[in-house]
Order: sequence, then structure tokens, then C-alpha cells
Amino acid sequence: MSRLSAPDLARAASCLKSRVARRILIALSSTKGSMGITALCRRVGCSRRDAIRYLALLRDLGVVCEERAARLRLIRLRDTPITNLVVEAAWLMEVGENGR
Repeated sequence: MSRLSAPDLARAASCLKSRVARRILIALSSTKGSMGITALCRRVGCSRRDAIRYLALLRDLGVVCEERAARLRLIRLRDTPITNLVVEAAWLMEVGENGR
């Protein structure tokens, strides 16, 4: 297993502060394969603008990747150690917030 760098962990923590980013991670983790941005926005309950902003952060972190199919932008989680870490953290944070 590869080690995560301190800057990667700091960026992951920054992304996890956002409820929208956490919900994007959870939605993608419970979907087999890719998801379009419009469907993702509906499922998460956020604007397209917010989704694109957080997807860019998650893509820079190496957690998600984007595929183009004609005019569609299909998003999926990458299989990396940091992806596993942030998805697990997102689940735990959402459960914690909903349990309050």
C-alpha cells in the first residue's frame, strides 16, 4: 500500500469540510460505474455549479476521474488509497451529523 503525503491528507480534510463534497463521495460510492453530473446533482441535492466546483477539487486530489461520452461528463471514483480514506471519512461524518 502506498503512503499518503501530508499535503494530500490536508487537501482531503479540506474537501471533507463540505457537506456537498461528502454527499458527492457517498453518492458515487453507492453507484456501480459512472454517474452523469445532472444525475449526481439530483441525488445530492446541489446545484450544477457546486457539483462542478467540488468535483474539480476531488479530481485534483485523485479521488474521482471524468470520462466524456459525447456531451456527457461521466464521473466515477478512482480505486486509490486516498479514495478509500475520504469515502470512509465522508460516510462516518454524515452518520455523525445525522445522529446529532
